[in-house]
Amino acid sequence: MKYTIWGSVLSPFSLKVRAMCDFAHVDYDWLPGNGGVIQGLRFNRRVQRLKAGRLPLTYPPRDELDECPLVPFLFADDGSNLYDSTAIAHWLDHHHGTDSRRLIPRRPACELIARLIDGHFDEFGLYVAHHHRWVTSAKDDDAGQRVADQMAKPLPALGRRSFAQWFARRQVRRLPYLFSVAPLLNEIVRIHVPLMEQKERAYERHKAAGQTRFNEAAFDRNEALYDGELLGRPFRSVAKTFQVKGWRSLKARYLSLETAHRAALPVDVRDAFDDAVTCR
Repeated sequence: MKYTIWGSVLSPFSLKVRAMCDFAHVDYDWLPGNGGVIQGLRFNRRVQRLKAGRLPLTYPPRDELDECPLVPFLFADDGSNLYDSTAIAHWLDHHHGTDSRRLIPRRPACELIARLIDGHFDEFGLYVAHHHRWVTSAKDDDAGQRVADQMAKPLPALGRRSFAQWFARRQVRRLPYLFSVAPLLNEIVRIHVPLMEQKERAYERHKAAGQTRFNEAAFDRNEALYDGELLGRPFRSVAKTFQVKGWRSLKARYLSLETAHRAALPVDVRDAFDDAVTCR
């Protein structure tokens, strides 16, 4: 089966999907960067229809916690429409994995650890990259122009320059939304687990109070914000439903582990999950 990755080299998640497809030995096109104008317009229409709900999402199952990204998406020539890099890893394992070549380990304890590390770097790895790109290197950073060159091929040169300037302003403005911050599992237990727990509680509080708008749409309107504390420092962020979804999935996976598989986990990881699933 032939795939198409709709992504950008400026997106860590797009590069993650491309690396996974390479590992799975699947054939794919890289758009819009390596495609023509007509091909780019056709797949951009497919992306917009998918985001608007006019095209069915094949995997993962769509629910109220989802938020469609700008990139990446994975499309198959059989009509399958996929998004979310972690879900795409499961899809590739299911459809193209072998016992000796898998993205996600089969052993339950190893699978949980892999998913925990993946979730941590999906969040904090992105924050570090974003902070460096749009703060540390802001004066000489050409990321906005590079995105425009890839994602706005159908636009004339003047339109691409305007797009590049808009995108740079957008990314700088999003720094508080992305919560920029600078032995691995210990750090995950200290940072990722308590942060995800605070985000889930914030989401539940806002939803119980009647809030219906979350994620960047809420951030733009100064809604669904909450104050928290991490490593003894206060922060303010916005409730993000896609993070809640991922964290709930991870906790559910932990609860499904048999006693022997839980015992195989590092003690600090096991203690963190025990606290998370009991102290609600």
